Amino acid sequence: MNMPNFIGRESDLSHIDEQFFHVVTSQARVLLIEGIAGMGKSRLAEQIEARSERNGMRVATGRCYEDVTQPYTPFRSLLTYFEEEELLDHHGHSYLHVLTGHRLPSSNIPSAPDANPDMLLFMNLTQAILTLAARAPLVFIVEDLHWADPSTLDLFDYLAFALAEQGSVPLLLIGTYRPVQPATRLGNLLARLHPEPLVRSLILPGLNDVETRDLLRALGVRRPTQQLVRAVHEATQGVPLFVEEALRYLVRQGALYGQGGALSIRTGSLPSIELPSDLTNAISDRLRALPLSCQLPLTLAALLGETFQTEILQMMVTQGPEELAAAIEDGIEHGVLLREDTQLRFAHPLLRHAFYNRLVPLGRQRYHLQIARTFETLYADNLELHILDIAYHVVMAGPLAPPETVLSLTRLAADKAFGIFAWHEAARYYEAALKALESGAALSAQERVNLLYQAGVSHHRNQDVEPAKFRFEQAAQDYRVLGDISGLANTLTWLTMMSYMHNSLSMDVMIYLQQLHEVFEALGDSEPALSGLVMVVISQAYRAERQGDGADEYAQRALDIGRQANNDFVCSAALNALGLAHLGRLHVESAIQSWQESATRARSVDDPFQYSLPLLNLPLALNLKGMLEEAYTQALDAGEAARLIQDWSGYSKALSHLVSVSVAKGDYVAAEEHHKQTMTMFERSRYTPASFRSLQALSCALALRGLWDEANEALDMIIEPGHLFPEPPQFETMIVSTFKQLIRTYQAERIHVNVATLANELMAVVQYDTYSIAPLCAIIELGAESYNPAITEQAADMLAVAMERGVVLSSGWPFLVPRVLGLARLVHQEWEQAEELFQQALSIGLRIGARPELARTYYDFAKLLILKKEGIVERRAVEYLDSATQIFHELSMLPQARAVYRLKQNIPGVSLN
Repeated sequence: MNMPNFIGRESDLSHIDEQFFHVVTSQARVLLIEGIAGMGKSRLAEQIEARSERNGMRVATGRCYEDVTQPYTPFRSLLTYFEEEELLDHHGHSYLHVLTGHRLPSSNIPSAPDANPDMLLFMNLTQAILTLAARAPLVFIVEDLHWADPSTLDLFDYLAFALAEQGSVPLLLIGTYRPVQPATRLGNLLARLHPEPLVRSLILPGLNDVETRDLLRALGVRRPTQQLVRAVHEATQGVPLFVEEALRYLVRQGALYGQGGALSIRTGSLPSIELPSDLTNAISDRLRALPLSCQLPLTLAALLGETFQTEILQMMVTQGPEELAAAIEDGIEHGVLLREDTQLRFAHPLLRHAFYNRLVPLGRQRYHLQIARTFETLYADNLELHILDIAYHVVMAGPLAPPETVLSLTRLAADKAFGIFAWHEAARYYEAALKALESGAALSAQERVNLLYQAGVSHHRNQDVEPAKFRFEQAAQDYRVLGDISGLANTLTWLTMMSYMHNSLSMDVMIYLQQLHEVFEALGDSEPALSGLVMVVISQAYRAERQGDGADEYAQRALDIGRQANNDFVCSAALNALGLAHLGRLHVESAIQSWQESATRARSVDDPFQYSLPLLNLPLALNLKGMLEEAYTQALDAGEAARLIQDWSGYSKALSHLVSVSVAKGDYVAAEEHHKQTMTMFERSRYTPASFRSLQALSCALALRGLWDEANEALDMIIEPGHLFPEPPQFETMIVSTFKQLIRTYQAERIHVNVATLANELMAVVQYDTYSIAPLCAIIELGAESYNPAITEQAADMLAVAMERGVVLSSGWPFLVPRVLGLARLVHQEWEQAEELFQQALSIGLRIGARPELARTYYDFAKLLILKKEGIVERRAVEYLDSATQIFHELSMLPQARAVYRLKQNIPGVSLN
């Protein structure tokens, strides 16, 4: 198993960076970091050390040890600094012997009236530390304070309160520790420190599910399914060390298996995971302190879940109501249980885990089966309402549950979960039903293949594309054997959609497209609605392959079928595809109209999935048209629609539009926050187009502010093999190459490629589509910067057509199209045309609030006026430069502000203020 890199903790690191800022401005801080065993306190401390050094700060780290009682051990890490800086006088050197483990007799320590040796030590060492920090900012980390001996704790206490009194010293004192009881020595110290104004606290949470996925990958699981990630996260609560232990346990138990090229987990494999002994021992000691009357009821309660009701638990125990109520009150009093309205909850998942593991596996399975049967009897009149709970316990009963019972109940549970958009549970129970078939339960061949199909749909909507592909391919094979053309058509539509939506699967779109054509012919006129939906997917596949004629033709044919059949669902799907085809040809207004009608039709049939699709597409068209406020609002609405149905691919798409619009408006803080969310959703969904757009926009935001390395790193993520794409396609590679050269021009550095060659290579892959707008603009800017008019001509012709069709602002990397066309005319010295285009750009930029591009238009327009007058500077040019400077400074676009300054330097008689 690989040693993982540091995973996640972005918000924690941001909090620590805030403390760095205070320290370098001579504001002392004490940071107390709490986390249970295995939460990653030591790994975080390593990151703090590295970040401290990168920020030019001194750093010293000491650790307390459970089995070492030598006082002041953590403070020895400061000795090197003391000796190098000669901080201790001849009196102070005596105290070094204390730190090095050779305490001198008290008579050898300089005396003071009524002084005790430890207090003199504290005073001298604290003064030395403060002096050291005054010479250069210092970060001092003391790890594992829960193991500190009394003398070490007292010295930490003395130093912390000395900082509180001193205040203005560049020192960050950090202590890490596990949770402790208030009555302990450390608990008392923490209680006194927390109210101090300079003290900050950080309680480390577990990793979230995305970070858990990242950790599993770092540990060697290259492609974990969402089922595996969810199971590990639920069992470990995201505690990094526990995740490692869980993976080792699963490997030892043979509980992992391949599914569609990804690694998944067998149902019920993780509840009995073995956690580190130092933690389980501490929890066991806590549980043993409970009265004997609590032990069995809480052990059985752990089988019910994180929350449970007393009435249900009463049915499982032999105690009477009064005895059980007393046992529960004891659990609450000892901090093991919490009361929440009508339910009870374990105070921490690890407490439930400890109770659960008290039962041997066979005992747990027997109790789970008993609970399932009890629930069946109790809820016989309303089985559907409680079917998910019943199915959970039947599955957890393992082989003790009869396969026919498992099949019956899990099918009902899966259908229920599917209907409420609980995709993880739906996939889990469809898979459990299929496993029951393997164990001897019986179904007809038609029912079995339908289960395979439903499992595929559930996996896909749960963002588990590999298992989805695996089940769909099984279903397609069985539908062929059965001669079920309708089932085959439905399955192939999913496989075709996956082939163009998920680059990570390396599926050949054209192979599935050919199969869809064949099944469309086989359907004939028997099922017009299904034929229409097949045409919709064919249209979208052609669009994904950038074949606009085919996309337009099949979308229109699907719409004709829908209208003839008076089927609003088919019409909505066809109109959505037609909108995509229109936008693929840059007919922006037609696309908007199609999507608006598509949403209306979907609303009439009350289908939240179909309704979300046009909503998710509209922000792009509105962005291209320059309707930024409308695009932003529409993206928010679309994101909520996607969240409602737990469509994380769609949600990432909505977020990526928020990134693009925020960058276009110059709201870089919002853009970076939306980008983080987009990439989080990408990790869950692996939906590439959203992350592709978001990374372009982020790179632009960084480059405009002079963050060159970060801008290039964002672009590198696009073409890094295995990140967005298994291997980066030619088109995306060319876009990245173009933007990287553009960044060099922002740096005022010489372009180190042949721009003409780059332009020719790019022009070979661009088309009249939305993806090509930004790189076409970039080529024109490169041509203007390199004084090469020839390479701008073809790109300008294509952009002119785009502008005629309603495109004024590119998505991803935002460019005002009329501004860029003005540059193309400028390099050809076509002054009047350039001036007209710049005037349009100013008008549009002001109207839509595209501040970065507005400022760049002011700058380019001023250059035109200066060149046009051949040295005679119009007053208007200076005013434009002043307007550009103001916006550049407001948006921290300092490289552009410096470009204005350089231009003004060459204008005689112009003030540089």
